[in-house]
Amino acid sequence: MDNKALGGTYVEDISTKIICMKISGETYGVDINYVEELIRITDENISFSSSIPHVKGVISLRGEVVPLLDLSIMFSLAPGKSEVIGKKGVVLRVEEGKGLFCIIADDVFILTDISKKAISESPKVGIKYADMISGIVRDENMGGSLVIVLDPIKILRRHRELSGIGREEG
Repeated sequence: MDNKALGGTYVEDISTKIICMKISGETYGVDINYVEELIRITDENISFSSSIPHVKGVISLRGEVVPLLDLSIMFSLAPGKSEVIGKKGVVLRVEEGKGLFCIIADDVFILTDISKKAISESPKVGIKYADMISGIVRDENMGGSLVIVLDPIKILRRHRELSGIGREEG
């Protein structure tokens, strides 16, 4: 067996753990190394509504202001209005100090020990948000279903673009 993922790129045969989440009926995953914390979104921990469609408010997490990002809106999977109270949140940190954000999810579960060579390249066409995906993996532990692996750095970059936030501002 060779060590090439779809597209012919060499990938070292090591495993990683990803946290998986359901968003608008699709399964997404993110490398556990980016995960700061898992939370439940409640009336008590959410502040203000945002005029930016994909930002559903902010939470304060140990003194840091964390935007709540609705990927179903960011990825054009659902209409603009969705309830976030009672949903789960995956808090991610991608840059020291400035790169903290929370992805709103319908459900969250852990998928362990995925071989990095099993993660195929993201399709270049057919998905509006392909630039925010690092790949796709089929997991036999979940009945062979596909997991879309997200790129948190690119999600944060897109959030900043859509929100008009300068890179230096955080």
